[in-house]
Amino acid sequence: MKSSRRWLDPQTREMLQPEPPHKVAPPTLPDYSLVLLEAGEGRKRMVRAVRRVNGCSASAAGRLLARRLPLVIHRDLSYHDAAFGQFEFVCCDAVTVIIASEVVVDGDPSYLKDLYARLRRSDEFQIVSLQIESVPSNDEGTRFLNQFVGLTETEALLQGFPLERRVLFKKARIMTHWARRIGAEVGLTADPRRK
Repeated sequence: MKSSRRWLDPQTREMLQPEPPHKVAPPTLPDYSLVLLEAGEGRKRMVRAVRRVNGCSASAAGRLLARRLPLVIHRDLSYHDAAFGQFEFVCCDAVTVIIASEVVVDGDPSYLKDLYARLRRSDEFQIVSLQIESVPSNDEGTRFLNQFVGLTETEALLQGFPLERRVLFKKARIMTHWARRIGAEVGLTADPRRK
């Protein structure tokens, strides 16, 4: 888990949640919950994300993911740990939000339903087309492919570049940021904020 936290540089944290959760739903306690609103593709990758966030077994992660959405993945996290969790799920194209734990526990169900629906409509969670033109043939390139696409370098080469994917806009922005840092070439076809 520690090695995957290296992805959370200040710019990536800003892309995950530009406004701190206390502005969305003010807490009186400084702890946060990671709430899954929409599962991503790739069951194995989703299980991996739960395991990294919760430090649990694959079977426990699978049982948690079998529950009905919206689903609290973990409650009472520090903001940093909640942002790490959101990053892990965004890499799986899953929609998660960070909410004050007090709001998740004590919030009126209709308020939470409206809050989750409003957050889900964010431009950050719109699907965009992304093209991975190339990735360096080194450890950073291998980690990039595994973290963001779920492929090994060999699998990516077999599929052939460019790799086209439909991903959450939030993920596309993070991938573009990290592509620049490691020397990969990634292109986004449209920005949903420019409608």
